[in-house]
Amino acid sequence: QPPVFADYVHGKSGMDGATLPEPSRPADSPHAIDFIIDTVRSRDDVWLVPTGPLTNIALALTRAPDLASRLAGISLMGGGRLGNRTPTAEFNIWLDPEAAATVFACGAPITMAGLHLTHEFQASPERIALVERSHATLGPILAGLLRFFSGTYVNRHHGFVGAAMHDVCSVLALTHPTLFTTSQKFVGIDLHGNHTRGMTVIDDRALVDRPTANATMLETIDADAGFAAICDAVRACP
Repeated sequence: QPPVFADYVHGKSGMDGATLPEPSRPADSPHAIDFIIDTVRSRDDVWLVPTGPLTNIALALTRAPDLASRLAGISLMGGGRLGNRTPTAEFNIWLDPEAAATVFACGAPITMAGLHLTHEFQASPERIALVERSHATLGPILAGLLRFFSGTYVNRHHGFVGAAMHDVCSVLALTHPTLFTTSQKFVGIDLHGNHTRGMTVIDDRALVDRPTANATMLETIDADAGFAAICDAVRACP
């Protein structure tokens, strides 16, 4: 199906809010699917961190089923107990739910940062200012991106002080796992519902006899400590 772009949130370029230089080299020549397969097969400590639709990973797993047992894990941003593209479906899963179903069923360890978690991690003006002061050149660039994103987010949502920092949660889950509380859940992907296609169906029941968990669910985050970690990373850049 044709791609769908969220320019209503991220701007026409996908990174509006900062003036960025033109790329100095073309895109890498290998196809993303081939790169994933070759990289995962080359070592045993690879984590995939998808922050968009799961199409390429699902195609790689379909072409090379051995990847699931070779991966250290998949830390993804997507889904949640609420939606954004629809009332029930988050954008990344909604755009290719068949791919998401393949990934969640593959058997690899999965860590999931859903909207119920990422909405706790907001780029308030005070936090953006901290990022801006963290680096003489990179800080203002990142602050510009965050201010643009926060502007569109606040205009589209009630009760937000800034943009929800979705994608970085999937990275912090690996680099700073103590920021989060987690739970073990079974997650299914709805493919056919008129109102629920693309929904991540999270089994929150307290039943003894329930499906085996297939995901580590990020539940809460220490937001102030998370932004401190981001500032530390920016500060460490040359």
